[in-house]
Amino acid sequence: MPTWRRSPPKPPAGAGGSDRKDAFTKELAALAASYGQGYRRQTILALMLGIFPIIMSATVINVVIPDIETFFQAGHLATQVLTSSFLASMAATMLLAGGLIGRLGVRRTFRWLNIGFIVASLAVLISPGGFPALVLVRVIQGCIAGVAQTLAMIVIMAVFRPEQRGRAMSIYGLGIVLSPAIGPFLGGVLSSLFGWQSVFVFSLPFSVLSMLLGSARLPLAAPVDLPRQIRTIPILLLATFVVALTAAFLLWLQDPPAGWFFAALACVGFALFVFDQSRTGVQMLNFGLLRYIGVMAACVVSFSYGAGLYGSTYLIPVYLRIVGGYGAWEAGLALLPGGVFLAFALYAGGHLADRLPTAQLLLAGLLGFTLSNAAFLLQLTPVSLPWVIGFTILGRIGLGLIIPTLNAGATRQAPDAFAATVSVLVNFSRQLGGTVGAGLVGLLLELGTRNNQTDPAAFGHAFAAMALCFVPAMLAARWMRSGPTNSST
Repeated sequence: MPTWRRSPPKPPAGAGGSDRKDAFTKELAALAASYGQGYRRQTILALMLGIFPIIMSATVINVVIPDIETFFQAGHLATQVLTSSFLASMAATMLLAGGLIGRLGVRRTFRWLNIGFIVASLAVLISPGGFPALVLVRVIQGCIAGVAQTLAMIVIMAVFRPEQRGRAMSIYGLGIVLSPAIGPFLGGVLSSLFGWQSVFVFSLPFSVLSMLLGSARLPLAAPVDLPRQIRTIPILLLATFVVALTAAFLLWLQDPPAGWFFAALACVGFALFVFDQSRTGVQMLNFGLLRYIGVMAACVVSFSYGAGLYGSTYLIPVYLRIVGGYGAWEAGLALLPGGVFLAFALYAGGHLADRLPTAQLLLAGLLGFTLSNAAFLLQLTPVSLPWVIGFTILGRIGLGLIIPTLNAGATRQAPDAFAATVSVLVNFSRQLGGTVGAGLVGLLLELGTRNNQTDPAAFGHAFAAMALCFVPAMLAARWMRSGPTNSST
């Protein structure tokens, strides 16, 4: 395995040194003393109230996609942008979050995240801008979700003592994973009662309450190891990538030359971003770590399962609505048992990840997810609800094995000094895969649509594509080692 020659990342210049560190730690100590023994529980509750609904927004609209298509007279390729643009924006701003939080401080960043999410959500109700305005709202919500996830991790690591962080992270991580699983069910219930617009505003009471609680309990300062600067060039390159990728999906079939142009522009923007990151000392992503074959394999696995997870989470509710003729709440309810089994599988997967070889557990989880998508090809029409529920559960069990194994296994593929940067790289790969997966589903469904009617065979093609997404991951998983790598740097 090759050795990475760059030294471990150092705290950025201008971080403020010991004075900033003392200010941050003293403020945390003062807050803990003020609120007493319940401070940590109150803090994580404030974070969960605001951040979980934001993350749930990634999938809560999936079950109302047919309603949005009818309302705006839009096709599958256009409406999937509501998911893919959210995921692409989330992936981009996860990389910018450190500099933003370091510059504004924890409390001010959290406050502005909630205000921005509230304003963006209300814009759906009052804006006359039509479908483009709705896409813009999704981009803004995705940007907010990316920063929110990073902020929550920073606060939990700072507030909880080392011996308490495992339990806190497990509670928080469970919510992060269950939010997308519960989202379609909640979206179905809300849309059936109040219309599809309600899925954009359901979180407003939680955001307001979270902002009130968090503003009093979160520190003003930021940890010393966060950068205090935000470089313009990578922001522009990431913005070019997100906007061009969204435009490419929207125009791919309507105006092929323009679609190809924006696809090329997205590739150029991302390539220049990679080039910028390889030459700067203040990195968002350390692409040099891909020299480790295990890290490369972890990124391939993460990209593939992100594509399959978000692609299938988008596909199944639309399939139940259009092919099965079910209502929004019925489609959402069909996905709820899978979320329940996911919780149990995550618990079991976390224990198994420390006891069994990484490659074997990943292969088992990926195989379960592959079979769950391939099974739809055997019973595509007529729709069998027990069949859908059963194989969705199988897929969620597979996901429960993949997530803890990949998270733990990825950090073993490079020296310990790079554990955090490997985790960022793998998470970025997952979000990027989700963007591509949702876009691929929309493209395949659009190709099978004639006179506003989608051929059921198009759903078969989409399920086959989702199953094939996991083939590269199963091949790459064999290269992920179970033990720690050479610690030399």
